[in-house]
Amino acid sequence: MPTRPPQQIKKKPTPLVRRKYEPQKEQKIEPPEKAPDPTDDIDQEEIIKKQLPVLPPTVEQQTEVYIPELEQTNGPIDLSSINFEEIKNNRKKQREAVRSALRHAWNGYEKLAFGHDELRPVTNQTNDSWGGYGVTLVDALDTLLVTDLADEFERAREHVKNIKYVKNYDASFFETSIRHLGGLLGAEALTGDELFQEKAKELADRLLFAFNSTTGVAFSIVNLETGSTRNPRWSSESSILSEFGSVQLEFATLSHLLGDGTYNDKAQRVYEVLDVAPKKNEGLYPVYFDPISSRFTTDLISFGSLGDSFYEYLLKQWLLTGKKDEAMRRRYEASIEGLSKFMVGEVTSLKGDLTYSFVGEYSGDSLRPSMDHLICYLPGTLALGSQHLPNQETRQKHLQLALRLLKTCLGLYAGQPTGIGPERASFSVARDRTTPANSLQDEMSWWQKASEEPASAYLQLKENGPTHRVESGRYLLRPEVIESLWAVHRATGFEFCQHFGWKIFESIVRYCQTPSSFSGLVDVTKSSPSHDNSMQSFFFAETLKYLYLLFSDNSEMVPIYGGKVIRMDEFVFNTEAHFLRKTDSQREVS
Repeated sequence: MPTRPPQQIKKKPTPLVRRKYEPQKEQKIEPPEKAPDPTDDIDQEEIIKKQLPVLPPTVEQQTEVYIPELEQTNGPIDLSSINFEEIKNNRKKQREAVRSALRHAWNGYEKLAFGHDELRPVTNQTNDSWGGYGVTLVDALDTLLVTDLADEFERAREHVKNIKYVKNYDASFFETSIRHLGGLLGAEALTGDELFQEKAKELADRLLFAFNSTTGVAFSIVNLETGSTRNPRWSSESSILSEFGSVQLEFATLSHLLGDGTYNDKAQRVYEVLDVAPKKNEGLYPVYFDPISSRFTTDLISFGSLGDSFYEYLLKQWLLTGKKDEAMRRRYEASIEGLSKFMVGEVTSLKGDLTYSFVGEYSGDSLRPSMDHLICYLPGTLALGSQHLPNQETRQKHLQLALRLLKTCLGLYAGQPTGIGPERASFSVARDRTTPANSLQDEMSWWQKASEEPASAYLQLKENGPTHRVESGRYLLRPEVIESLWAVHRATGFEFCQHFGWKIFESIVRYCQTPSSFSGLVDVTKSSPSHDNSMQSFFFAETLKYLYLLFSDNSEMVPIYGGKVIRMDEFVFNTEAHFLRKTDSQREVS
């Protein structure tokens, strides 16, 4: 990746209607001292099982944040009229159904929590645990554009215009980078509106303080006013691989837009440090790193929690540069080679006659046969690589692994009463990881047959899926399985991806919908699960966006707001599914 990217051709901002707006007052939020958990402050026994009616905005909401005029917004959307069986093969109506679900969730947020970080979808209260900047709103910007909700986007833009990121707040460097910075850059990529570029620079200038360590490896927490930094106690004051290694796409994109290599240079420094740090296995990086002593502080390796997007960004940085940064490609291929050698295991099916693959957690010489929901992003990344890597044999191996792992993720979904997968599962009947896997041809044959007979394939996954034990039954409205279904569908065209995605969407509507929006679930293993009163911003940024794209034409040309069209091959998604324009792509949005 070049250290000082060339200046991008300026695009004219898309004209938008400006509306009267009162900015929110600054509010000091004390940062958590552990990994953010959206339901930490909720007594699960006290969660209301029967949903409350939609309440009007509180006086506090009306005085502290901009609330759009009532006639500019809509109320709850009736999703009960969706005939899931009747339109299961009608992609246009499926997209419309997803768009209706998005409108339902957005309308609840806009009426009850606009400008706040999140809406609590059961009690209809607000949550500002991410600094009070309105993370849901910023995270949703390019989703609103892709689904042609232009009026909603314009009202959101009015809030962005008044955000002041310089604030005495201890921010998560990683989450702020992927959600806020990524959201702003995604909106800029689709509109050319310089407001988003200006706000992205304002924020990034504060985030740069996180790199102020002796090694240049970023701290996890940075104060956006004072520039003070620290790592959380729960990570033994170490920096986290998936955090300091998953901001490079955003900082490189901003450098390219501004013609200023400072942001990219700071973010890229981490690879120089990691390349020389002692590692037991080439291509595999432990999840904790001391930014002062320049050493790993654990031997735990994970492609799920604490590690996931680090590996995703190796591939995507190569793609972002138009496949010019060969060092990133080599790092990515070495990582997948290490994963395949040490971290992939096999587990028998419920009836004992089939095998499924999983990716466990590797420590020392031991593989823990446990997999969290986050790792289900990996089939999508592997499928993406299988479309672009130069070596045919490597492409085939990666696609084979993608199909194997995705089938396991789908089995974990189909095997629950809700049709939604758990947060974490373990595999007690793990086979030795040297067991030969099915060939690529075998995997392709299964997926082809599943596409021809989707009901039978779903029943097989439900009744004869991987033998497992649910360690955590929570569902946080996560997107990873849907993300992989979309990516595998783009790579292969297998329609079973769309069939299964539709089943997931049906389950989300059935079990997660509340009168005001959507909520995560406490336990997907229950036939009538309770809501967890949380709707994280990635539900807008990723889950609904990937569902909408999954049911779109599998073409590179995708219509967005105002009758405009974009080419998907001109963009790379960051880990929050925000559109980042490739640095070799100078074309206008048509």
